[in-house]
Amino acid sequence: MEQIKRQLCDNFEENKRKKFITKSDCNVTQIEDLANELLYDIFEYLNSYNIYQSFFRLNHRFRSLLVESFLPLEIHIPLISSSSFDSYNQDMIMPNKQRIHSIKILNSFMYDDEVLSLLNKISLRTLILENIESNRLRNLLNQLTSLSYLSSLSIITVDQVPCKNYIYREVFHLPSLRYCRLSLGNHYSLYLSTSPVNEQSSIEHLIIDYEIKDSELNNFLSCVPQLRRFSLKLSKDYGSTSTNIPCYVLNNLIHLSLKFSYNITFALLEYIFINHFPFIEILCISGNLTSIDANKWRQLISMHLLKLRIFDVMFEIVLYNDNQKAEYEEQVKLFQSSFWIERQWFFHSRLDQKLHSNRRILFTINPYRRKNYELHSEVTAENENQIIFKSVDLVQIQNEMAINQCMDYFPNTTQLTLSDGFSISTYRSIESGLNRILPLQQIKTLVIQCHHFSFLKMIKLLSYIPNLDTLTFQTMPLFKENKVSIEQNEEFQSLCKTNCVTTVTFRQICILDKVQILIILFPHLQHLVMNIQMKDMELILRFLLNKNNHDLVLLSFKPASGTNCITNITIGGTCTLEKLELLVMLCPRLQHIEMGIAIKDIGPLLRFIVDDNNLNTRHLISFCFIDSNSCSFQHLTVLLSSKILFGKWKVLYVDKKSKLFLWT
Repeated sequence: MEQIKRQLCDNFEENKRKKFITKSDCNVTQIEDLANELLYDIFEYLNSYNIYQSFFRLNHRFRSLLVESFLPLEIHIPLISSSSFDSYNQDMIMPNKQRIHSIKILNSFMYDDEVLSLLNKISLRTLILENIESNRLRNLLNQLTSLSYLSSLSIITVDQVPCKNYIYREVFHLPSLRYCRLSLGNHYSLYLSTSPVNEQSSIEHLIIDYEIKDSELNNFLSCVPQLRRFSLKLSKDYGSTSTNIPCYVLNNLIHLSLKFSYNITFALLEYIFINHFPFIEILCISGNLTSIDANKWRQLISMHLLKLRIFDVMFEIVLYNDNQKAEYEEQVKLFQSSFWIERQWFFHSRLDQKLHSNRRILFTINPYRRKNYELHSEVTAENENQIIFKSVDLVQIQNEMAINQCMDYFPNTTQLTLSDGFSISTYRSIESGLNRILPLQQIKTLVIQCHHFSFLKMIKLLSYIPNLDTLTFQTMPLFKENKVSIEQNEEFQSLCKTNCVTTVTFRQICILDKVQILIILFPHLQHLVMNIQMKDMELILRFLLNKNNHDLVLLSFKPASGTNCITNITIGGTCTLEKLELLVMLCPRLQHIEMGIAIKDIGPLLRFIVDDNNLNTRHLISFCFIDSNSCSFQHLTVLLSSKILFGKWKVLYVDKKSKLFLWT
């Protein structure tokens, strides 16, 4: 009887378990069960290429969702192989060219005439071109004339564009363009055309992320009469600026952001504001001035900039003697007069010892829109009232003295940088001082630039930053401690259990012992960037790829179960064929490699890479050879033209960065 009862009991429990599983399964929703409308909502949060990779070949329904939809399509082209792009282009881009509203290209090799065409993309509204060579621009810009709906354009080149006139001519001629950002590098050999490119340019928001000479400004502004927002960098023209020619006034401009890196005179600024921007309402200006004169600024604003309501400035000035210092302090007091207070424009002055012991910074604190703030030690405090900087997200601190002297508070800071001036002492605590000026509990990113910041001191500091996600530090001096004593330290053991750091960058050359300490200290580590010598690479990689380090994502890529999935590796030193063979054996899913290489090793190394019998290199897409020169480029070009390397390869040399790129 007991045996029968036990069997009944077992059956009862088994039936109960099955019912629970069945009930649980009923509550599980598979992605295939979601409505089309909900799937489209999900797709809005995903990269278009990732959507294609994940869903296009899943089944007929998902393929139809991607191809047969009438919704606008945003195309994102990252660094992928030519074969992957060909499939993406054939399956998604070409059949949907009428739907494409946005294209963003990050891959330098996509700008080849045979690869990318903007023709027939008649619905395109937004175009972002990054990492493009200047010699590829002309052909691409010629295609823009067919894009009658293009309203947003961004162009960021990898090198300097020597002559920009043809770019202005094509861009300013686009009939529907409203937003434009140009980052074309600084080049001063050629001037703008003296005649307007297009008097009817429709651009309303323009960002020029390179320097324009003040003598070119008038001609430039005549090309964009509809501007409402303008951001530019002003360069000194050491010739005289002519005041005899008529000045072009931007009647619609209300927002101006102006930066300059040289010591500009107030007279030139006054001339620019009066003759070009008299109707601005918002002025953000930063740079070096030869002198500060509060009365001249007051007269300029009250007589010529009558609509100005936001005055956000940061001026830097170097004072060379006591008379200049006394004059400066007097001018700072004049900036506290009723004229400025009535407009809610409050100024603050700080001593900046970062670049020059006599450098002063004068800036507005309300409205204070800057996201970054550098805190330096001061000989004397020029304003002892506490200021609360609500908008500052990143605070950089020079040394302990800067903390002790600081009277201000940064309530919303999430990023903290400690500069190289901090003490090596382990017994001096900085945590309480830091907490006085900013909430350490909010810090997500910490950068320690000090080369002598002790490891135990860093551990103690991290214990006060419980929500830290990203850590960057220069060195790991252990002094009298060793790996065993560090791991037995109570603060070390406590921090291991409480921290949630996922990203670590260690800039010093790292040996195996220190890597092991980092892995133990940060159990949730996903991204690790470090500098290792080739002789230590095998031991360190084998340790990192150990199955017990299942959370680790080396260089920003996650490992899959059973094998690592490292796809991106940068090697600081010169790489030989023997070292590369070891690298691809340990990391069989590599896609991108950045390394140094001797010219004599290019041929053997590339033959190894393209060998069809080498399964460990089948995922490789691109190579970047650092510290390269034109000789390396010519040698690689010869290899490609001689068909020594099989397959479809493209080569790109960026002289400005001394980098040679190879892509397949």
